[in-house]
Amino acid sequence: MKKSFVCFMSAVIVGAALFAQQPSIVKAPPMAMINPLTQDEANSVEAASDKMLGEAKNVRILNRLVIEKAIRDYGFQPRDWADVEKTIALGEVLDAGWIVRPQVQRRVSVNDSGIVVTAALLNVQTHEITYATPVLLGNVNETQKIEPLIAEITRIVTGGTGGLAQSDQTSAAYKVGDYGPSGGWVFYVKRSYSDGWRYLEAAPRWTETTVPRGNDNISGLGKVIGTGKRNTGTILQSKEDFPIIKAAKMCAGREVNWFKDWFLPSYSELWEIRTNPNNFAGFNTGYYWSSTGSQNSVGFSPGNKSPDRNQPDYFVRAVRAF
Repeated sequence: MKKSFVCFMSAVIVGAALFAQQPSIVKAPPMAMINPLTQDEANSVEAASDKMLGEAKNVRILNRLVIEKAIRDYGFQPRDWADVEKTIALGEVLDAGWIVRPQVQRRVSVNDSGIVVTAALLNVQTHEITYATPVLLGNVNETQKIEPLIAEITRIVTGGTGGLAQSDQTSAAYKVGDYGPSGGWVFYVKRSYSDGWRYLEAAPRWTETTVPRGNDNISGLGKVIGTGKRNTGTILQSKEDFPIIKAAKMCAGREVNWFKDWFLPSYSELWEIRTNPNNFAGFNTGYYWSSTGSQNSVGFSPGNKSPDRNQPDYFVRAVRAF
């Protein structure tokens, strides 16, 4: 009898230890999108993903009531989910390993429509942000297609591989005009993933600012697509007082929905946005600073009408590569 009790207690202790070792996850509210689903559609998608995540093996989803109590005690506000530092602090209070923030958007185009579901994952300890490969649902009745996404999330939080870098290279997870990971707009897609990125995303319109126009004399700035990030680094190393340095600092210091890897776009990167007839990123009529230099600003205007080159302030919109 005593031996059986000892075996039973050993099994309980081992089971508790294994449970404690499981990565703990806090599920954040879905990122708010500009063109959301109807409430019923959103509820259906969220309920299906919550059920699958709750049934996933080797991970532990923190109790909703525990999370809500911590949010009240910590004075955490709904808007704070977009702030990476505040979100990390909440995760530490909850002793969580990961914060998972879903993103759901509606895609409607000539050849492709449906519901795109994905998630951003924040490692509370390392502060690393990973973005899972999106899945496309034809409608809310196809929620079973979310299963690969949940499997990828599980692999990521348990130490496996995941994310867009390991996604299928023959087909693009994003298309031009889609919302990107930060809630901005995808405006360029390469043929395949290389040099650490495949997509370029323009920051949301509300992040836009202005910087007075002016001349500069910084050498080594590229013009083609893919050079904006390097240009920004070069500009920030300058000891001069050129207006373009202020524009680059504004972009490099930007944080949008956890993401801080923004830069001032090159001439060709801006031109890629300029030539899209839909202006899905909501750029203003006028000139925008490019990281290629003041002589390579890009004017946005309808039709063939040229904006006023003498405008006192040029617009600044950051972009990121992922």
